[in-house]
Amino acid sequence: MADVWTPLLANLPLSKSEREVARRFSTEPLGRSFLPVADILRAHRLVDESLELLTQGVERHPGFTVARVVLARELLAKGMIDTSWTLLEQAADSLRENVLAQKLRFKLALLLAHEADARASYQHLKLMQMLDPEVKRLGELLEVSGLSEARRKLHQDLMARGTEIALPPLPQATAKLPLQQVPPESKEVRSQPSGVPHMPAPELSYEASIAAFHVVPLNEIFRPEGDPGTSSKHGVGGLELDSTTLAEIYARQGHYGKALEVYRRLLRVMPGSDLLRRKVAELSKLERDQRDVDLSVDPTLVDRMESVEIIDRQIKFYNDLLARLS
Repeated sequence: MADVWTPLLANLPLSKSEREVARRFSTEPLGRSFLPVADILRAHRLVDESLELLTQGVERHPGFTVARVVLARELLAKGMIDTSWTLLEQAADSLRENVLAQKLRFKLALLLAHEADARASYQHLKLMQMLDPEVKRLGELLEVSGLSEARRKLHQDLMARGTEIALPPLPQATAKLPLQQVPPESKEVRSQPSGVPHMPAPELSYEASIAAFHVVPLNEIFRPEGDPGTSSKHGVGGLELDSTTLAEIYARQGHYGKALEVYRRLLRVMPGSDLLRRKVAELSKLERDQRDVDLSVDPTLVDRMESVEIIDRQIKFYNDLLARLS
């Protein structure tokens, strides 16, 4: 493959350090040094050329995680949200500890109306103390006002920065009502016609999935097999399956204290349930671990820690690059 980038770099007014990067790139144009060269092109306002070089480089080096995340960020800035999302999701290595990747994933999930992914990414960033002001504001908006409002705000901010994005339509099932405003009729028992499959969970929004659950009394769930005992509409003590469903949703969101309250209330009604006891034990440990993390991290250091982490990775990359090319 012909190296079209070295001649392009030769015509740019490069600094001394940029000329050194360009020189090293010219000796091995198919290596990993495409990443700092793409930075140089972007710094000289050759954005499309930088994007093309990054794309070619990631195709040659699919396991180069740093370049993959940088490319995803640039694709988002160009409004190519579907391609950016696919690039992150196809990473060979886990990106859970990559701060930039998780923030990108959260924003992309909002824009693409992947509500479950957006909530999961936000809770992960929140638990790991990796929130910046923008992500924190969008995440709180998602929790309080729902997907459509958080998505609208992010789209508005990106448009103000000059990023043109054509958003896909929101799923019809997406609701704006907070949990406490779910219509009472949604708790009625509804039969499912035979032969009609249930909708897959990812296609329902968070609020709509709660409203769509079929309520089954707990005594129907925990009754020993073969026991012909009668069921009542409200089960034992008026507690129904929607209570356990809500607890599971709290747990998935990282609200372990709220989930624990629900399971403890159920356990008081059904003290002989091994399942409920296990849930209480598991959530108690998760809540303690979460509290320990919250107490051990100084929030004022988070931004500085993130900056140091990024700088350390850049230094390591350039050191490794110099070692391979020298």
